[in-house]
Amino acid sequence: MEQKTQSAEPVEARCKCGRPVRHGQRNCSVCHAGAEKRRRLRLKYGVDRVQRALDHLTIHNPATEAAFNSKSSTKAVVICGQDGAPEIAGFVVGFLPEQMLKVLDDDGQVHVVPIASIQPDLGRTIYGRINQTELHTQDPS
Repeated sequence: MEQKTQSAEPVEARCKCGRPVRHGQRNCSVCHAGAEKRRRLRLKYGVDRVQRALDHLTIHNPATEAAFNSKSSTKAVVICGQDGAPEIAGFVVGFLPEQMLKVLDDDGQVHVVPIASIQPDLGRTIYGRINQTELHTQDPS
């Protein structure tokens, strides 16, 4: 009996588009680039969609906004401390759940404070941290 010998040449694997596959992979470089581009776009828009949903849930709470509007007629506010003395002046940039506000001061810092600790800044004195000694030592004359 004669034994048939198989050729030692390996069969070249092909991608579904017909090009030869990359070494050790299942697709060619062109298909791989397209798949990676679609994956990056899916990841980018998925993260954006989650971020928009999170912003909608946390930044714009209608109940907190209604409570704030009943207390203040302007978004310019002064944050008062425990003793009721003004500490920081800023603008309200977000309405969080549980009667909390996001206030942006002129230094660019965001403070999360309860509605109870703010007062409307009717004089529009947005000047960051208020110097307590200057407030208490002013000469009345």
